[in-house]
This record gives sequence, C-alpha cells and structure tokens, in this order.
Amino acid sequence: MAGVKIARFLAFWQTNGQQIVLVQLTGAGVTTANDQALIVFQSSAALNQPLVLLREGDIAPGCPGATIGVINRVDVSSYWGQYAVLATLNGAAKGTELALFRGASSKVVTASTQVLRRPVLVLRKGFLFDNQPSKVKSITLPANLLPASGAGTTGLGSAIQETSGITQAGKIALVIDFENGVRQIMNGIP
Repeated sequence: MAGVKIARFLAFWQTNGQQIVLVQLTGAGVTTANDQALIVFQSSAALNQPLVLLREGDIAPGCPGATIGVINRVDVSSYWGQYAVLATLNGAAKGTELALFRGASSKVVTASTQVLRRPVLVLRKGFLFDNQPSKVKSITLPANLLPASGAGTTGLGSAIQETSGITQAGKIALVIDFENGVRQIMNGIP
C-alpha cells in the first residue's frame, strides 16, 4: 500500500496479542470505492508488518467476478482472533450482492502463508441455506456490539462464540431473512 496512509480509525479490537482495526484510508489511488480496510497488526517479530485482511475495491474471496463494495459490519472474538465481516459486493449478479466472510487472525503461520489469516466466504445472499426451502435474502450481524468510540472486545457481547482453541471455528449468531418471508435468528457455523 505504498503512498497510502490511515486517515482515521473507525473501529478496533485487541485480540490474542494482536490489534485488528477497521480504518479509513487516504493517499495515492484511494477513492470512495476503496477507502476502507480491515487490517491486523501482528505481534510476532517475524510477521511485524500489518496485514490487510479485506479492503473495499479488492477481489471478494470466493466470489468470482465481484469486488468488495462496502464493509458494513465487523465483529471480532476477544480471545482467539476469529472475525466475521459482512460486506456488499460490486459486480455481483443481482440477488447475490451481500456476503458474510470469516477468518482467524491468530492462526499460526509463516510470512509465506499469511493468506491463511485472510477471510473466506461462508454465506452469501442468494445461497440456499440448510433446511430452508428458500434462498437467503439478507444477512445481519448485531449492530450494538461496538460503543460510539469504536473500541471492540471491551466487555460488550460478540456475535462469535469463543472456542477452546485457534483451530476450532466458533459459532456465529446472525439474523437471516429468506426470500419466502421467513426471518430466523441463527447460531451456528456457516
């Protein structure tokens, strides 16, 4: 990200010796289409460079032909560094332009395997969900997990259930609306 600077911190989380931050960017080549990024500042001496987990305007993981539009909501577990990101997609077919990604920033990796900390697609608008006769119409993560200061992991709730280790995926609580009008609060591993 040469020539790009952090203009302001929108939200931040302390987790397992790392800091995950949602930032607004400024500088060379930055526009409103790519000015937000989710970054992890790593504690390992070997991995002391910040790692961009997800940035607006970048290719959306697992979504061929689509890019990240707007990062709508982020939640981070306080202990193991698991995180969930709800984002819109640009260039996606109509009815598939919303996606839920998840990742684990605390995975044990080397400088050459940093990609393992980046998020993967777990649920997308237009998908069929287990035991549902209708496609996903919308996905919502709780909106009240951050105070006005943007400081996460400070004792408020989390949509991600803590697990007993880095390798286990925690359950995520979310609201899913389906095209047939059904709305469900779900808690599971998408």
